[in-house]
Amino acid sequence: MAIGDRIAKHGATRFFSGFLRRLGKLPVLLVVIFLGSSLAGGTAWAQVVPPFIVGPPGNIFAPNTLKLVQVIEPPNLMDYVKDKNAAIALGKALFWDVQVSSDAQIACASCHFNAGADSRATNSLNPGFNKRFNAGPVNSTLTTAQYPFHQRANPAIQKSVITRNWDDVTGSQGVLLTRFDGIVPGQAVELGTPLPDPTFTAGATKVRAVTGRNAPTMIDAAFNFASFWDGRANNVFNGVNPFGPADSNARVFATDPLNPLTLTPEVVRMRMASPASQAVGPPLSDVEMSYRGRTFPIIGKKMLVLKPLAQQAVRSDDSVLGPYADTVSGTGLVTPITGAPLTYADMVAAAFKDKYWANATWKVTYNAGVGTPSAGAPALPTEFAQMEANFSLFFGLAIMLYENTLIANDTPFDRFQEGHVGVLSPRQEFGLEAFIVTGCDGCHAGPEFTAHNQIELQGLQPLSQNPRNTIAIAVQNRFGFVYEDETLYNVGVRPTREDLGRGGATPPGLDTRPRPLNRNRSFPLAYSTLSFAKLAGKLPDLPGGLGLATFTPDFPDNPPFTRRNDTVKGAFKIPTLRNAQLTGPFFHNGSAATLMQVVDFYTRGGNFPSLNARNLNPLILSISLLQETTPITPASNPYDDPANIGRPIGEVRQEAIVDFILSLTDSRVRDEAGPFDHPALTIPQGSAGPAIVLPAVGAAGRAAQSLPLLQGFLGITDYAQHIVP
Repeated sequence: MAIGDRIAKHGATRFFSGFLRRLGKLPVLLVVIFLGSSLAGGTAWAQVVPPFIVGPPGNIFAPNTLKLVQVIEPPNLMDYVKDKNAAIALGKALFWDVQVSSDAQIACASCHFNAGADSRATNSLNPGFNKRFNAGPVNSTLTTAQYPFHQRANPAIQKSVITRNWDDVTGSQGVLLTRFDGIVPGQAVELGTPLPDPTFTAGATKVRAVTGRNAPTMIDAAFNFASFWDGRANNVFNGVNPFGPADSNARVFATDPLNPLTLTPEVVRMRMASPASQAVGPPLSDVEMSYRGRTFPIIGKKMLVLKPLAQQAVRSDDSVLGPYADTVSGTGLVTPITGAPLTYADMVAAAFKDKYWANATWKVTYNAGVGTPSAGAPALPTEFAQMEANFSLFFGLAIMLYENTLIANDTPFDRFQEGHVGVLSPRQEFGLEAFIVTGCDGCHAGPEFTAHNQIELQGLQPLSQNPRNTIAIAVQNRFGFVYEDETLYNVGVRPTREDLGRGGATPPGLDTRPRPLNRNRSFPLAYSTLSFAKLAGKLPDLPGGLGLATFTPDFPDNPPFTRRNDTVKGAFKIPTLRNAQLTGPFFHNGSAATLMQVVDFYTRGGNFPSLNARNLNPLILSISLLQETTPITPASNPYDDPANIGRPIGEVRQEAIVDFILSLTDSRVRDEAGPFDHPALTIPQGSAGPAIVLPAVGAAGRAAQSLPLLQGFLGITDYAQHIVP
């Protein structure tokens, strides 16, 4: 795609914010020389100007409406999917069904029920790096007074006195720590033996474990290039787990085309499928959804015979599941039109190609996680039918396709950029300008409001090739040139050593070679670290170019410009700002409760810029325009509000940015109108409750059912407060 075409399609800042972000990582002298020579007379530059000037109807420097951006699906998706609509229905059912968890009380949606995020306040603390609860005891209820976890006397000034510094995490509670002992066919609750959990025990009562990172929203997650905060949910889905081509042993089982009665192991490589990679992670986490030791084939063996959503009400006007709703019993799904009994096996058969589930004469057994097919139907608990063995493939792809429908592209901002008048207030328009001028759009770029998106990172590369823009070179003031994994940044929320983020690794054991890359047989997560190993010939590959070496992106320059990539340590994915009004708390550790607390963080240049100096993204600096104390006069009043007179202009800019971010809330998300409607769900909250009870919501939304609209974390309504009493 030509530069002019790209600007015309995605908006001026889709191109220029990424362009300037990369220029900002080069020495200033080189930037001046480049811009000077280009502006002086380069005809190529002159050809870029007209689309930049024309721009969208609202603000020509802002991104276009998200309605112009399509989710990029895996090119080979239909090699596996038979009926996309049936797969979406399966994905929505699985996402909201508590039967997926070992105790039949936790669904995927339990951590993503409020605008795609988790707003629970009771038993939502993880003690963090120091293993001690600082913000409150285990199983306590959080209040606004406990935020932010890192606080300054003057929140806008880096040198201001630190008055609070807690390393706790606002996470999501899952299951009680339990050893998996087996399943009872036809029952959702699994057999297990309780295990001691000193961290999550209140007095004599063991409570549900809490995750060590905050749950990001899954609305608009379809645009993510990689998923989870550290990007470990690979862009390339392997059909089995989150780790893509790093797991050389991951296989599904397909009918042998040369002998239709037999099964053959098959390698799956699906690019642009990070939501599928993410989806298959939590069901096996002994913190989130699983008793310890459970596997995906076991989940398949349990789930495939069950009635979908058997414990939960589904409205007949649900935007996806309405035709399946069991209006006779009041819970679960049945076959559309006929009302005949329905199982998850029926839904899988309707959604996916027969070659991945229809074989009934062979079985699969596992040894150390590696499956082997053999003749004979399964007869033992340790033997699995083809559909059971491939359940991770169905689960991941179905939930990905469901999440691909959850696109919040009808916000006031989107309508403003489409030319509608009066949809943004004067302060929000000023906030948008301040958002751009202060450089917020450098990272929260494009219509997605995160540069960590498919278009930005794949670049102009064909989808059959590795992404072009995943590795970038930056320049740090004190340490010089450094490679970084683009759009995964250390911004100084916590000291690097507390959570390595992108600088971490896959689980041990994936590297099964006689001479592994690391002692614990793991692989690095960071593309830049993997690229160094690839250059040295130390990455594995598979026949046909299906291994990790083939799928690891190359450096943008060869040979590499430097041997450093320290910035991947403590780095996390740039989150979207869409619907942020509803998706607090914020940051990967959930340490801020209001949007103003986030703005304060960036205004002062992070929390630990000195301690994290070797790892910090070089663009994390204090923002003088937001610190400016010049009083506003009638002549300088940015949007003619008399209340601004005499106030510091920096403070007014901060509040306006927060107000602009509120314009990124889609009213359908707040109302849970289709496609954001859902089945009923009861969500555990603390050892003594009360549980959160979500009624089933139909396509017309909450208001049509006389239900209140969604609120943000802790019911906060004034997002411009530095401290909420």
